[in-house]
Amino acid sequence: MVVNNNTAFTYKGYFKPFSELDIDEIEKQLPELKKELIAQVEVLKDSNIPVNHLSCHHNTLTTTKALFKTYLEVADHFKFPMRSVNLIPDSQDTNYRLVLRLLLFDDLPAKKRKEIKSFGKEIRNFLASHETKVATPDLLECRHYGPLPMREIWDISIPRFVAKKHDELNTFFKQFIASEHKHGELMLHLIKDDNKLYKEDKKIDYPGISQKYFDSRKVEFDSILKFDYGKYPEVEMASWSDLNPKVDLL
Repeated sequence: MVVNNNTAFTYKGYFKPFSELDIDEIEKQLPELKKELIAQVEVLKDSNIPVNHLSCHHNTLTTTKALFKTYLEVADHFKFPMRSVNLIPDSQDTNYRLVLRLLLFDDLPAKKRKEIKSFGKEIRNFLASHETKVATPDLLECRHYGPLPMREIWDISIPRFVAKKHDELNTFFKQFIASEHKHGELMLHLIKDDNKLYKEDKKIDYPGISQKYFDSRKVEFDSILKFDYGKYPEVEMASWSDLNPKVDLL
């Protein structure tokens, strides 16, 4: 969704893809970035679509200190909690940042690429010490995400993918219970339980959205629906509104 058609953020009416972010140019227009993000939330609210937390695609607003500071200001503006910046396993965030640096290698100076890498190790302390206090889960489990939409998934393969995801979920729940963390967040995408969504993509006209995209989401959806949460009575499912910014801070 694009409210502001600023060319630093958009191209031909869409947000620039992950591989074409002009971070230097965006950081020169942080007030415009904040205005854009606030406007997007307001558009949803004006359309009676409930908004109760903030997240950003591919965690792009957590890549540098300036972007993250603006992101925090928007969360504080609405008094919303936000997606955790503590990704587990740690390699997930490292891989995100490596891929971004490689994709933008020709478009960013070495100093900025170095910041993208180093800020991954600094961001949790930055959030904890920043004057803007925003509630966030203690950690974000990323292993359930995917599989990456690189190829179509045959129906016969879905049970195998789901079984693998259940193994990963069991690992997560056991580690979470054994830890001192109070809140954990699970990364996944929701999809309607409608096979037509992941069987046809002829009418889809949006970058990055295809049959492969919906195949991947279907696997996530089936995994969540079929998982036995009763094995972990110690874990209570909660909503974003249950996070209290006065006490639930990293």
